[in-house]
Amino acid sequence: MTITEAEIQENGGGHSPSAIFSTQISTISMEESLSFDPQMFTTAEFNIDTLMDNIRHQLDLKDIDKQLRQILQHFQYALINLINNDYTQFVELSSSLVALDKSVESLNKEHEASWEDYATFAKKLSDLYSFFEKQQSIINESRTREALNVCELNIYLILDEIVQSAKKKQQSWLKYSFARLNLLNVYLKELEGKNVEKFEQVKEEIKSSLDFVKRAINPYISFNPEDLVSNYYMLLNLRELDMIDEGINIAAKSVINYSRVDGSVTQKWKHFLDALNKEKQAIVASIQSSKQLSSTAKSTLQKFYLSALLTFMASFTQENFEYDFIPSDSEPFQEAYLAFHEFYQSFPEYQAYASYFKKILSYFDMSVYIQLWVKDSYRIFIDSATVENVKLLRDNDSVKLNVSENFALTIQALCSVKVLPGCSSFICQTFYNGLEKYFDFCEDMRDAFGQWNSDQSGQQENEGEFQQWEIMLVMQISMKKSVEEALKMLEDKMYSNRDSNDAAYANFIKYREDVLLQFQAIEVQIESFLRTKLFKDFVKHVSMVGNVPKKYRWTKMPFPKEHSEYVISVRNMWENFIKIYDEEKSDECKIILAKSLASALDTFIAKATEVLDTVEKTANVLRQKGKSLSSDANDSDEAKMKQQIILDTESFISLIGSTEEAKEIVGKLNDLLQRAQSN
Repeated sequence: MTITEAEIQENGGGHSPSAIFSTQISTISMEESLSFDPQMFTTAEFNIDTLMDNIRHQLDLKDIDKQLRQILQHFQYALINLINNDYTQFVELSSSLVALDKSVESLNKEHEASWEDYATFAKKLSDLYSFFEKQQSIINESRTREALNVCELNIYLILDEIVQSAKKKQQSWLKYSFARLNLLNVYLKELEGKNVEKFEQVKEEIKSSLDFVKRAINPYISFNPEDLVSNYYMLLNLRELDMIDEGINIAAKSVINYSRVDGSVTQKWKHFLDALNKEKQAIVASIQSSKQLSSTAKSTLQKFYLSALLTFMASFTQENFEYDFIPSDSEPFQEAYLAFHEFYQSFPEYQAYASYFKKILSYFDMSVYIQLWVKDSYRIFIDSATVENVKLLRDNDSVKLNVSENFALTIQALCSVKVLPGCSSFICQTFYNGLEKYFDFCEDMRDAFGQWNSDQSGQQENEGEFQQWEIMLVMQISMKKSVEEALKMLEDKMYSNRDSNDAAYANFIKYREDVLLQFQAIEVQIESFLRTKLFKDFVKHVSMVGNVPKKYRWTKMPFPKEHSEYVISVRNMWENFIKIYDEEKSDECKIILAKSLASALDTFIAKATEVLDTVEKTANVLRQKGKSLSSDANDSDEAKMKQQIILDTESFISLIGSTEEAKEIVGKLNDLLQRAQSN
């Protein structure tokens, strides 16, 4: 049962649902008490049967019906109240949501408007910044250009002033030139910091003018004790021109008036060192006695001219050491060394220039003494190892003279040393040092062999270069002999009275074995290269047997009586290679040749077999057609071909038949010969 609209009006129509509900609650509460509690319907123990039994005992049906209606009405109003409350909250919530939505929409519009304003403002700001940046760049470029122009103009003006002053060479022009050069360098440094490209351009443009200034200063570089002030300002100009080292080299040419003398090495050294000492004392005395120079100026000028003196000493010694100053025996050598060392000790206050002395003193190292001879041998060998001089260098005596004679003479000189302390160990160490340089040279050559062989792969080889490697092998053999002689000389010199348990002698023997093994390794490397090269050349020549048919078919060539030209070429290679060895090495030489030629003859046999196959096929074709070869063998092209192969094969057998290494290939050649000789 539901509450109708009429009932709502009857209970106070026109009021809100909440008011109606409140009225009904009041009505129920004012009536007499119900026989049962409406709340009981909501309990978990509620049972309708139990309730009805209890009510029947208390009320009649009419009362029960009335109270039930009241209870139902109570529930209906409670339900309406609940709905009304929810609806009110819903309406309030809905209104709030609508208001919130409108607020959000308003905020969005305001936000979009704000972003548009921001974007407009940002664009204007960016445009303003770009404009400012562009204007700033224009201003900076203008200022930089103006600064560069001013700097460049100042450089040209100052340099022109210096040049004009140098041309006139008025009194104190060197002092004036120094001041202007100092300012010129300031502007040049400023220009370099602003624009390197412009700096390089200006530097190139003013080069000729600066060269003129340098030439104008050069006459003042020579030491002049009468005008040390000019010398000093000349030095300051050199410093500004960054040519101190160049100035020292120029001054070295005139710092001393030295004339060479004839005589012994000792006399030459004494004359040379006395002249240097005399000039040194004159320079120091002149500068220190000057009253026009400050102490700083004196020190600066003295260092410059003593450096020039040392430079002269170094260059003169280096240029003339091999001709004037190499001692012929040990005693002058020692005297010269001690004299020069004494001269070196007289310059303790100029340690900054010690490198000059060390350079010269290095020439007196015994190991360098040996290396001068070895270097001379290298130079003669390299200069001589040309195609034009190959025949000359094939002469063992000339090669030995160039390479090993000097080495042997050096060892003899060392063995004559009597006064040097620690003679034995010193000589051995010197000998080691000399060979060390030689072995370094050989290591480079071995690398060169490998690289050259790799580079030449697949290319046309140069005969002259190949001959140079042959000569290099000769040099190794000759040098090895010389070293063996030198080692024997050292052994006799130092260990003639040795004890059987002498550890030093045992070390010497081990060293000698190591040295000879190194020579052997170098020889093996070169021989390996030569075998490869010989094999390639042999293959190139023996492959020419394939041209035999072309030589005789329809050419009317006479019947062959000698071996082919390619065989002659092979024999010439064989003989020339043997010539570079002496008799002691001829067997080793033949082994190298035999191995290389044996490998190449496989190609010869294959090509010759193809020729014989062609001859036999031709004969078979003629037989099938009922024809035969000419009864006159000399008129048969095929017979000529076979005869040529017979001659060539016999020549190769005679060439290598006696060598054990060619035993297998000789058997194959005999098989080929038998086939060619058969009808």
